Amino acid sequence: MKIHYSFDDIGVIKNPVVTTGTFDGVHIGHDIIISRLNELAAGIDGESALITFHPHPRKVLFPDKASELKLINTQNEKKLMLAKTGLDHLFIINFTLEFSKTSSHDFVNKILLDKLNAKIIVVGFNHHFGHNREGDYDYLYELSK
Repeated sequence: MKIHYSFDDIGVIKNPVVTTGTFDGVHIGHDIIISRLNELAAGIDGESALITFHPHPRKVLFPDKASELKLINTQNEKKLMLAKTGLDHLFIINFTLEFSKTSSHDFVNKILLDKLNAKIIVVGFNHHFGHNREGDYDYLYELSK
C-alpha cells in the first residue's frame, strides 16, 4: 500500500476506485466497503484508493470538544490495519478549517475526478462529505447520471 499525504505528484493511478471517510477505526462496516472497493478495482483492472483525514474533522471543527472525542484507533494503528486490507493507495489528507469549506461539488469535481481521475466511487449509505456535510450517497448517484 502506497501512502500519500497530498493529491499532488501522485503519479498515475490505474483506473482508480475510490472511497473516502474518516475511518476512525477499521471495523466490520469499513471492511465491507474496502472489500467492495478492492473487488471493483480488480474487475476493471484498477487500483483501490482510500481517502481519509488527519486530524479527525471534529477535532478541527469543534476544538472546544476535541478532548471528548475518543477515537477507536491511533493514526499508526489505522495505517497498519488498512495495509492488511489489500488497499493499493491510502491518502491521509491534512484536515484544516480551510479544507472544511470545500463544497461537496468541488470535492467530487476537483479532487475525485480532476486529481484522482476516479472511475468508480464507493461510499456507505450514510456517508456525508463536503462543507456542512452537504454531499451524500444520493448526491453522488445523481451526479453519476
